[in-house]
Order: sequence, then C-alpha cells, then structure tokens
Amino acid sequence: MNIVVFGASGKVGRLVVNRLIEQNHKVTAFVHKNNPFEANKRLMIMKGNIYSQEDIDKAIKGCNIVISTLGSWNTPKKNILTSGMEIIIPSMKKHNINRIITLTGADAQSKQDKISPTSLMTHFIFGLIARKVLIDGERHLQILEASDLNWTTIRSPRMRNSDSSGKYLLDFNYPKPWQSVSRRDVAKAICDLVDNKGFLGKSPFIHSVY
Repeated sequence: MNIVVFGASGKVGRLVVNRLIEQNHKVTAFVHKNNPFEANKRLMIMKGNIYSQEDIDKAIKGCNIVISTLGSWNTPKKNILTSGMEIIIPSMKKHNINRIITLTGADAQSKQDKISPTSLMTHFIFGLIARKVLIDGERHLQILEASDLNWTTIRSPRMRNSDSSGKYLLDFNYPKPWQSVSRRDVAKAICDLVDNKGFLGKSPFIHSVY
C-alpha cells in the first residue's frame, strides 16, 4: 500500500511512519522543515507547506491512503487541521483516493455524539483553555462529515510518551477528564485502521487497555 502521512515529523506522526514501514507499506512522509527519519527504501520524504495546493498534490499523487496526524497546538494560526482538509480533500478527489484517517483531540465534538453533562463540562473548560485549537478540530471534522470519502477520525484524550500497553479500545464513550493514552497506542490504532474498515464515516474515541 502507498500511504502519505501529513504531520509526519510530529510525535505521533513519526511513530506512524515507522510502524507503517515495519508493516511493509510504502510511505510518503510530508514534513514542513526537519526530516527526523533515517533513509529507507520504503520511505520518501516530501518537504512542503500544508497550505500549498501544489505541495499537497505532489505528495498525494500515486498514493492509496491519506493519514493526517496534524496538530494545531504549536502553530501560529491554530487552523492547520481545517486548512489542511480544505486542500487535502479536493486533492484526494482529483487523484481518485477515497480513504483518509485523521487524528484530533477528544474534546472536539461530532454531530454523531450523544452529549453528556461531563462532556459538556470538559468541552467548555477546554474551550476556555484552547478555543482556537478546539474550533480547528471540530471544523476539520465537519469538513470530513460533509465529504463523500471513507474517512475515520480518532479522537484522543491527553497523550503521554510512556506506559504503552500495546492494547487500545476504540468506541464512542467519552474519555473521563483524567484519562490519557500512550502515543504509541494512538499510532498503532491509526495504522490498524489502514486495514480495519469498521469505523468508516465515524470518529471514535481511543482508550488505553491494561
């Protein structure tokens, strides 16, 4: 499988790229500046700007699946997920690619959600802390929901670097406010969705399993 990964140089993106290579996929890693990867015959590095239609087209051409681990936290405009989808989706349609897997935070609400008092509270609090990041995650979901693509978005609570069980659960139950998940487990879930068609058109939450 030929897979392009946007946000490849990020903490989750690096794990995703390396896991896909281990699974014998061919990977195009889309990076903005720094290339953190060792040379590999299955890996092609594409340096580009996520706001550039030309760069996105070059990265996507010839691929079968698109993966986005983009994040807005450390970006100036805090709109990278939304802006990325506004360019990536038309490019996918142009090149007849139908499968996309993305990542966003657990507080980003979807129209499919059954809202609970706890989720309302955490959504409100997160909105006070990082309103632009929250809006970006939700708008990117809205764009995917309005598309006719085979999309899946994993919504993750706070991520940590350590303590990976190697197991996870994807479901539609909101994580508790104190829950976290290993980045390695998030990366594993993203890669597993390359072959798992059980969450098409859905945005499940990820939970650690011990």
